[in-house]
Amino acid sequence: MKGKNLARKGILKIKSYVPGKSIEEVQKELGTKKWIKLASNENLLGPSAKAIVAIRKELPNIYLYPEGPCPVLRKALAEKFRISERMVVISNGADNLLLMIANAFVNEGDEVVMADPTFSVYTNVTQIMGGKPINVKLKNFTHDLDSMLKKVNSRTKLVFICNPNNPTGTIVSRKEFNEFLSKLPKRVIVVLDEAYGDFADDASGATGLDYVKKGKQLI
Repeated sequence: MKGKNLARKGILKIKSYVPGKSIEEVQKELGTKKWIKLASNENLLGPSAKAIVAIRKELPNIYLYPEGPCPVLRKALAEKFRISERMVVISNGADNLLLMIANAFVNEGDEVVMADPTFSVYTNVTQIMGGKPINVKLKNFTHDLDSMLKKVNSRTKLVFICNPNNPTGTIVSRKEFNEFLSKLPKRVIVVLDEAYGDFADDASGATGLDYVKKGKQLI
């Protein structure tokens, strides 16, 4: 029996991700030493000097298991953003967090509404859990919230909104988001992904923290 016949059906639906070539590969192929890689959305400014100091300080302790729930970090973030520690979840990057959300809320046959195109991992985590991605085409390169609302039905469990959107860089304003949220059934959870929020130069974009503090159905 082939191994794939034993895999979960949701896993078999996922399309393979093909990453861009590394700088080292391109240098070897083309013989050019100076390259700037834009495909991975990496911060070319590098890490904070304070972060480097903190990492060096902890190097002697890397043989120890880390604290899984990250209580110290959760406490610091809760104090910084003035929210309860119970509202803070630490993950190993965005992909891991999105999978955690799907694990927690998406059952077999549930529908998950998202834009098209947007961050591909939304589709992946939905399919892994046996859910059905409902794709809504962008309008003028941004989320068409009215059309997304029309796709919400009794089977809808989550709505993913990437703000700013990956890959278009467009934003959903607070005004647009307020109207959308007011019309959305309370049983549907919105996942507002602000992974690139710090790079947005438009201050009118919706910010999830404001809604979380008000007890809205939002992650």
